Amino acid sequence: SQVLEGEPVTVVHDGDEGWVRVRCPAQPSSRDGGGYPGWLRAAHLGPGDRPGGAAGSHRADAESLLAAARTYAGTAYLWGGMTAYGIDCSGLVHVALRQLGIRLPRDAHDQEAVCATVPVDEARPGDLYFFAHPGHAPHHVGIVTSPGAMLHAPQAGVAVVEERLSDERRATLVAAGRIPGLR
Repeated sequence: SQVLEGEPVTVVHDGDEGWVRVRCPAQPSSRDGGGYPGWLRAAHLGPGDRPGGAAGSHRADAESLLAAARTYAGTAYLWGGMTAYGIDCSGLVHVALRQLGIRLPRDAHDQEAVCATVPVDEARPGDLYFFAHPGHAPHHVGIVTSPGAMLHAPQAGVAVVEERLSDERRATLVAAGRIPGLR
């Protein structure tokens, strides 16, 4: 995962050759209760606690979520990415919600775990579709734009797109979820 400029981190310990192990508390994760774990160059840390996280909560509804996520349309897919330079499926969901002041975990399987389950055929705009292979946790997520359609970062080589569910996607669609705190 990426750490956004100004995002607060907790330094866990100094590593070798200028790297530090950190937790990102603004990115909840099942990997670590203190936030998404990772490594940063020590030179990239700022002095003291800096404000970060959500840009503020103006409206936290489905229309606002879709508007925030659509600003990434055409952005290249980058595994672990969360910026206009590259973004992945769960990063798109995470960052768009942060812009609305809603904190949701960083990874698709963690996002599913905190969403209220809704029947797939009752999913409405602003809900999430989750995709998994049999016996596995969700590996992909998209934001529902209308029944059977979503906005998502599909895979390497394909930019963020809004599209109808393909037969291939329908075969791995395992759940729909309603985001806590979203009206």
